[in-house]
Amino acid sequence: MPSEWTTMLGRRLRKIIQNVFSDEQLIIPIAGLSNVYIDYITTFEEYLEQRYEGSSNVFGPLTESIMLKEFHVLATNIKNNIQTEDEDEIADLSNSQVTTFIPS
Repeated sequence: MPSEWTTMLGRRLRKIIQNVFSDEQLIIPIAGLSNVYIDYITTFEEYLEQRYEGSSNVFGPLTESIMLKEFHVLATNIKNNIQTEDEDEIADLSNSQVTTFIPS
């Protein structure tokens, strides 16, 4: 995951995946952080509290429902061996990046 999920949100994600794979016995590890980082992801209730994690959730109070919906779709596709197609090809912008490095 490209973010840090709170414990309660991780439990909700695990439950969704367990429901999709209900006929199988799974151990579901949830790993945070990858090559990108989008800050904290919290439950709707945690967002409303606006404590540290909730106030660091930069995408708003509906982030939980959107993320859980997408992971439900992903788990369902994995279970049913459905490969999704990319709608758009990702542009290679590696030659367009600005750098502030000044050689000495």
